[in-house]
Order: sequence, then C-alpha cells, then structure tokens
Amino acid sequence: MLYGAAIRLPGELLSTITGSTDPSSFVGKLKEMMQRLLPSETQHHGQHSVFVSKVLSSCSHLFLRTDALRKGFRPPYEGPFQVFHRNEKIFKINKNGKELTVNIDRVKPAYVLRDCDTTRFPTSESPTPQRKLQEDRTS
Repeated sequence: MLYGAAIRLPGELLSTITGSTDPSSFVGKLKEMMQRLLPSETQHHGQHSVFVSKVLSSCSHLFLRTDALRKGFRPPYEGPFQVFHRNEKIFKINKNGKELTVNIDRVKPAYVLRDCDTTRFPTSESPTPQRKLQEDRTS
C-alpha cells in the first residue's frame, strides 16, 4: 500500500462461504484468484518541477542563501553579490573580494538600483535664505 494510492480490496476474496469447504480446495481457489489479480498502476510522487526564476539568466547581482544553522534572527540570504560568470547551474560571484562558485539552488536574483551619474542635484554656493521670525505675535 502506498501513500496517496487508492485503497482497494478484491471483491472475489469477499464472497460468502456456503457450507463446509475442503481446506485443500480453498487453498487452490485462493492461489488461482491471487494469480489473476493485476497490480495497480504506480504513481510518481517525487518528480516535481523546480521553479527557477527567468531573471537569473540576466541579473547582475544576486543573493546567496546561508545553509549553515543561523542563531537568533539572522537573515536567510547574504548579499547582494556581483555576478562574474554564469552557467546553466553554476554562478561565479564576488564575495568579499574573492571569487566564489555557487549552485543555482542557493541563489535568488537581487534587484539593485543603478547609479545615475547624469542626474546630479545643483549645489548652490550661497547659503539658502532663512525665514525671519516674527517678533510681534498677534492673537
């Protein structure tokens, strides 16, 4: 019996017994019925497809999952880290100045804002004027 499979009892084995039967003929009939039984169709429960983000094929940075036991309230992912090279299953990233090879199962894409050098805020040389406080208060 398998978990998730339909439970079934062969109806031929549940027939009513009329009168006394010879034990040798009962064993012969039982053997014959058991040989006629067909096995139930097998089911594959372990072949689930794994989700892989499509963004991983083009992202510039990613987060790395920490597989070690974490103490307290530690985040499950470190990063973001820059991607140097990617393969179908392997990524090479820059972690603290060292090149590290990691599996695709331990990463998720990081969405990093790019620095825009063209958008600069004007800086004024003169200080900004401040409001004068009213000395006379009227109610």
